[in-house]
Amino acid sequence: MVSLRSIRQLFPFLHDDNDLSLDGIYEKANGLVKKNKFREAFLLYLQAAEQGHVKAECKVGLCYRKHLGVAYDIDEAVRWVRLSAVHGYAAAQYHLGTYYHRGLGVHKDIREALEWYARRLTKGTLLPSTTWA
Repeated sequence: MVSLRSIRQLFPFLHDDNDLSLDGIYEKANGLVKKNKFREAFLLYLQAAEQGHVKAECKVGLCYRKHLGVAYDIDEAVRWVRLSAVHGYAAAQYHLGTYYHRGLGVHKDIREALEWYARRLTKGTLLPSTTWA
């Protein structure tokens, strides 16, 4: 796990305690993605994810799947997206359903895909609010 001190050394622009909250770290990472600073964003997502931030867990998985700031690793992608999905994050449930539907990093299993899609549907719509999730 990345320590708070190492986060401050890597990202000196994180100044106040609000920036260092899990939501603050997650939002800083989102800002870095918009600037195409994927490695820095990945490290911040990972910091938040390792402390249980469900949206960050999903983003870490998507970074591994899309090779954004980290080497492509479908096993890690599935692991992080599954963790987020199990924690109840609807976008992760959609992505995990898609992995099962397509056989991406898991055995293709339409029944399992439908179960994850159904969990997503209980929270509103099937599609995530953004393509990035």
